[in-house]
Amino acid sequence: MNRFQRSFRLLSQSLAIIRRDRSLLWFPVLSAAFTLLAVAIVLVPAAVLLLPGATADGAHSWPMLVVAGLAGYAATAVATYFNVALVSCAARSFHGEDTTAAEGMRAANARLGSILLWALIASLVGLVIRSVEQRAGIVGSIVARLLGAGWAIATYFVIPVLAFEQVGPADAVRRSVATVRRSWGESLIGNVGLGIATFLLALPLVAVGLVGAAVVGASPAAGVGLLVVAAGLGVVLLVVSSAMGQIYKTAVYLYAETGEIAGYSSELLEGAFRDKRQGRRRFFG
Repeated sequence: MNRFQRSFRLLSQSLAIIRRDRSLLWFPVLSAAFTLLAVAIVLVPAAVLLLPGATADGAHSWPMLVVAGLAGYAATAVATYFNVALVSCAARSFHGEDTTAAEGMRAANARLGSILLWALIASLVGLVIRSVEQRAGIVGSIVARLLGAGWAIATYFVIPVLAFEQVGPADAVRRSVATVRRSWGESLIGNVGLGIATFLLALPLVAVGLVGAAVVGASPAAGVGLLVVAAGLGVVLLVVSSAMGQIYKTAVYLYAETGEIAGYSSELLEGAFRDKRQGRRRFFG
């Protein structure tokens, strides 16, 4: 079995975890809702205070950059909080335990200090990467994309580390990098595989939405109905995809750290890490 087949089978087992414990789907929903609320709390007062006095010469460019940074931090902090809550519950779901959103949030509350510090670091790194992209032309855009990809890979397992280990953000990044090195095939292929699956499932929904937009003039009720169905199913797809990604990541991380994980095929996971070890031996001789 190659890495692609194994990663897709592991993803299907992540979906089985969701079917067994549908409360895990609450976390992406809550994350989206509270992210919008947090960003609005930052942006709306800023717009009221700064936009009336804005001038063409960019007199308010720095205040607006600060506001954008604060909004980015708020969004990152909220998303990290609910992802930590999700993976905390997912680890219990692997053992067949029923979980609730409240239990996940209690687990995230226990790690709140590390979550807020990590969100600050991640936001600052994001601002630096965007600054490079915007200020250095084509070369800057290429460099920024490379930096962004490297940062995403290095921090792939930060959420599970924050959830399960009593460490700060810097140690979380180091632990994440170490786990990526041991599981890079399944980590990256699983992430890409989930993206491909989500894209393919989204295509029919886009088609339904286009049909709805095309017929809304001739038949408003039918057109609006199709648009609502497409939008609703699209939201469901995004919620399930987001939860699956975090659950999959949690399973790979826990197996890398402990050598066992309930709810998943031990043969699949063992094969993943055996292939990685064999690859190292072939590479280094």
